[in-house]
Amino acid sequence: MYSRHRFPGEIISYCVWLYYTFPLSYRDS
Repeated sequence: MYSRHRFPGEIISYCVWLYYTFPLSYRDS
């Protein structure tokens, strides 16, 4: 993990990106 914490906004936007990017391949299977 990162040693320095990121702002909540960056974490949320990153999680949202992961949520909409990776699950696309898992939803079909």
